[in-house]
Amino acid sequence: MISRDKINPQDKLDDENYTWERLIRKYEERFPYTVVAIKQCPFCKSENFTLFTRKYGWWAYRLCNHCRSIFQNPRPTPEALAGYYKFLADEGVNLHTLCEETKAYRVEHIYVPRWRRSMNMLKSCGVVFPVKKLMEVGAGIGTYTEIMADYHSAREYTIVEPDQSCAKHYTKQPWKLLKTNLENIFVQNYGNQDLIVMNSVIEHPLDIEKFFSVLSELLSPTGYIILVDMNAEGVDLLAAQDQADNLVPYHHLQIASHSGLDALCSRVGLRVWSFWSEGNLDVEICLKLIRNPPLADAVQKRGEHMIYDLQELLKYHGMTGYNGYIIGKKRR
Repeated sequence: MISRDKINPQDKLDDENYTWERLIRKYEERFPYTVVAIKQCPFCKSENFTLFTRKYGWWAYRLCNHCRSIFQNPRPTPEALAGYYKFLADEGVNLHTLCEETKAYRVEHIYVPRWRRSMNMLKSCGVVFPVKKLMEVGAGIGTYTEIMADYHSAREYTIVEPDQSCAKHYTKQPWKLLKTNLENIFVQNYGNQDLIVMNSVIEHPLDIEKFFSVLSELLSPTGYIILVDMNAEGVDLLAAQDQADNLVPYHHLQIASHSGLDALCSRVGLRVWSFWSEGNLDVEICLKLIRNPPLADAVQKRGEHMIYDLQELLKYHGMTGYNGYIIGKKRR
């Protein structure tokens, strides 16, 4: 069973939470910033939403009452968001370096099984490996790309990563590196992709519909997008709310539910063909949040088997912290 402490030790999470709050407050004190309120859920376009939680006392996250997605509202303007990421770069903040203490564990227990599962799902859709063209969006320092390359997943790899500090990690690789946001790519130069791979990416774009429109344009008529990302209906997030480690203003602008992603894909000519829930830490996270010692003790005494069974039940019902999707063109 995967251990949360081996992935994200609690002292490291506490340090990160303190650091993000400190940096955000420092940015907002030093630079004038502006926000904009949006009137609709970014995913399903419903105007019916309520307050989900607040982070750092100010930034509000809303829960869509129609599709159950979660989104930041009000949110930074494009200028404020760009200014924030420039501020982080000036502060020397590295957004993509995996903690060396936990990197090997993450690769072995999360990333490799994830790609093997993804390959099997894609094979069931008729994909034959290696594909001709594979694009990874938001690849960071290329850890996941290396795994895909080890499995001979494609003959040609294109990496989309706007963080300039990541470029040095690709100097010895035969992959095309596009140091820009997906929305700025010339589709005529990089279109017709057989596979587009994304891990924890769609919470970041300010205009998520434009982002998915470009994905649709880049994808070949018979290609697939494989996405693994946070789940708005994950028990970890719903239980933790403002204490959630993966809910940070500026960084996490929206989190999709299954039905929310369905609605968004439909508007841009895409369709979710397969879905699964693959989070592993929800039960462990909830046990740490329980303020009732007898209840927590009763679960812990039953050992890892009960925790595993509860987590598998959440997977079955699509309520873990991360969902996986295979997305293709609507007309297939």
